[in-house]
Amino acid sequence: MTVAKNLLLKIPFPQKHETVDELSGEIATISSQEEKEIEQRLRAEGINWSRGPKGAGKPYIQTKIRGSAPTHTKAGETLTIGASVTNRGTATLWQLVGFTESDNPVLAGKEFIFGKLSPGETRKWSVKIDVPKNALTREDEVRVVFKDLYRQEIPEFKFTVNTEELPRPRFAFNYQVIDDGRYNTAGNGDGVPETGEKIGLLVRVKNTGKGKAEKAILALKNLSGEAVYLSKGRFEATEIKPGSVKVLPFIFTVKKDISEIDLTLAIFDEVFNKGIAKKILLPVLKTSGDGEITPSAPYVKIKRKSTADVIGGSFDSATVLGHAPTGTVFKSLGKRGNWVKVEAGEDLVGWVRAGDVTFLTYYDRGDLPSEAVSEVFDDPPLIEIKKPVLVTGLPEIEIEGKVIDKGNVELVSIFVGQDKVDLFPSTTSDLPFKTKVKLNPGINFITVIAKNSSGLTESRNFVVRRLGS
Repeated sequence: MTVAKNLLLKIPFPQKHETVDELSGEIATISSQEEKEIEQRLRAEGINWSRGPKGAGKPYIQTKIRGSAPTHTKAGETLTIGASVTNRGTATLWQLVGFTESDNPVLAGKEFIFGKLSPGETRKWSVKIDVPKNALTREDEVRVVFKDLYRQEIPEFKFTVNTEELPRPRFAFNYQVIDDGRYNTAGNGDGVPETGEKIGLLVRVKNTGKGKAEKAILALKNLSGEAVYLSKGRFEATEIKPGSVKVLPFIFTVKKDISEIDLTLAIFDEVFNKGIAKKILLPVLKTSGDGEITPSAPYVKIKRKSTADVIGGSFDSATVLGHAPTGTVFKSLGKRGNWVKVEAGEDLVGWVRAGDVTFLTYYDRGDLPSEAVSEVFDDPPLIEIKKPVLVTGLPEIEIEGKVIDKGNVELVSIFVGQDKVDLFPSTTSDLPFKTKVKLNPGINFITVIAKNSSGLTESRNFVVRRLGS
């Protein structure tokens, strides 16, 4: 930028040919100055960047990649690649450099600077490469292309770099509708949105994957227009470790009469480019009188022979928060119609059907059982893939695996790049799949996408390099 500015300031003529003629000498001067500055900086690094005569004979250099396991790295680490070159020819090479070329952009465009290399002399240079945390497991070929002052033909050097991916996070969630004053909400506490109420959608997000979520973004999108005012619709959660749960309250106000609130919840990890999205529909009562909550006995006991559902609102379509076994005793917080509001755990207030419980007084509640509610999360399908080959000379490979879901798997799609190569519809909770996919020469990004009956999707990606490109 500075060079261009200085050149423009020196233009005395408006005509193009006069400008070019005038600047040709100036450009040569600046080029010479820049070359001297480069030479001085490289000299400080121990590199002789001087010029000399072109020697006779064909250039020949011997190249080695050095260091401890320099061609293996893990995602998120800094890879150091050291190269040493020895001049096995009869002529001195001047201003010798090596440039990396690779189908993996992380490994491409790195520069090894050697400068003057006399016959029999060995010089070394190292480069550091920051491997992204979201890098996939893959094996890449790296070519070092050499260039000297006289642009002579020098044989390139090839080596491979193996990258090992990090374990990924995997998100699952449930949610409660709160309108009882918790988290600065305002309503009658009946667990149903009503016109004029300030509602909280209390989302509990769990990392069910094997890797921690570095930076999870949770966003609630309002699709109901002006009838709903979303005052808190975005959270950023860091360091969600495997198995841990974050509790986050989204807040909105029902401003106008509307029969149903249309929302979309998205949970996404920015580091791994991985997440889920789910449409959420909530019914709306017109006035607070429609959702009258009344006192009940102070305790209730689950009487079903099987487990009873604890759900996140006093309406049938509310999400299931957990399962309570027979004999579980809850503190009751009130009753609305056929629903009883209960304390089911820390930050877990839900509703159980009145027909599933026996109402108890303080004196006949007995000892509270130690068995807690088994919390339930809405999660995407689980994709398991038999370890694929990373490098092959064959024109196609076989992909084998299965998809598991606690509900039903609806669809499994397989892509090579942007091209869909196979499709497996399903109505079962356990879907094995096996297919052959054709490979393009070079790098092939293969993606397996699974969708379950609740609309959540999961994907698995891997990279296969076909030789002979």
